[in-house]
Amino acid sequence: MSDIPPTIENSLDRTREAFLNGRSQDAIAGCRSALDAHDLMPEMRGKFYQIYTDALLRCNLNQEAIAVARTWLASADDARGQALACVALANGLHRVGELLEAARVLDDAHALANRADERTLVGRVLRLRADLLWTQGDDSEKAAFLLQQALAIHEVPGDSEQQAYVLTSLSIVYDVMGRPSDAIRAGLRGVDLCLHSGDTYNLSILYNNLGEWYQRIFAMQTAREYHEKALAIIGDASAIDLRRNLGVDLVALGETERGLGLLHEAVQMGADGDRDELMQALLGLAEALYGLGRLAEARRYGGSLLRLAREMNSERHLARVSLLLGRVADAEGDVALARRCLQDALTFARKASDRHTLWQAHAAVFERNVQTQPTFAAINLSAALDVLESIAQAIDDPLLRQGFLEAAPVARVLLLRDAPYIAAARS
Repeated sequence: MSDIPPTIENSLDRTREAFLNGRSQDAIAGCRSALDAHDLMPEMRGKFYQIYTDALLRCNLNQEAIAVARTWLASADDARGQALACVALANGLHRVGELLEAARVLDDAHALANRADERTLVGRVLRLRADLLWTQGDDSEKAAFLLQQALAIHEVPGDSEQQAYVLTSLSIVYDVMGRPSDAIRAGLRGVDLCLHSGDTYNLSILYNNLGEWYQRIFAMQTAREYHEKALAIIGDASAIDLRRNLGVDLVALGETERGLGLLHEAVQMGADGDRDELMQALLGLAEALYGLGRLAEARRYGGSLLRLAREMNSERHLARVSLLLGRVADAEGDVALARRCLQDALTFARKASDRHTLWQAHAAVFERNVQTQPTFAAINLSAALDVLESIAQAIDDPLLRQGFLEAAPVARVLLLRDAPYIAAARS
């Protein structure tokens, strides 16, 4: 029989249920009460600290999560508990942009997990290492490899919850790599696991991400349907990422003012939250404004994103904002700035293995140079076509593939495929 008093076990069960169902504030309150009121055994204390730090991070209370993780680490008296505390601490440091410190703490976590002979802890470390890679845009291929290793580790004990977390990250990496169907498959597998484990909060994240993958291939109505599924779980668009994605959907589907309102709110909410979510919100707003011809506003928000992306050393965001600012500069007639920005977009997109940005950057370089440097322009258009065709081949569903190829930004590039000077460049 367990030596843990039934009241403590009941408290843990209620707190965990609140966490899985997205009631993070209730989970935080439950953890505080248990940790303050009881002289808990180390293992039970660690379980409450785990939920406590995760719930704080979900509420974007990142500095508090870091402080709680440090308290947990100081009180943990075995390698397993210390490893779990290090993972929580590294996650918080990652959220606030302290990436070098996060990587150092993960090294400690990895060593402690090996000392404790806990393979599932190693799996958590590998997932977070991969998250550091893809958020910076350093090496998507390596991130995918680490996540596949983590997934294999969590499949052995059949841990549905941890498998779903890994698949959430793996789906993101596949999207960045221009593998739409793989991204969607990983996301849908994560959905099944969340339904099995009862983790409705992560289920909402997966639905939100799946909507974003459909955005990327211009299936906007399907994107909106997935975002509305996420909204039905959360109850309102309180999550920064969901608010941003709904805003992007609405602008694309013609509900411009409502969509812009959500994008502005996402930026405001992100100011004190997760840096990656703030950067994505800034990009979504700036791209929407550019598409509406509001160039000065697009440049202003793009400039804010550029400063933040440099501060965070995020090659993925540097690629995307450089493309945006290059397009804005081109529309405003600043040829020199447009060329510099577009070259930066190509450089960073290659480093980040961001294929969606890469084809668009090549196409933008073509448009900028087709009149003055036709041979150079043709080489870039050929490169854009190569990437576009590889992405299209990675879309298994024939209707989705057709919709992607017929979307206006893609179709405009494909129309030039058979031009004589393009054929010469591709030969």
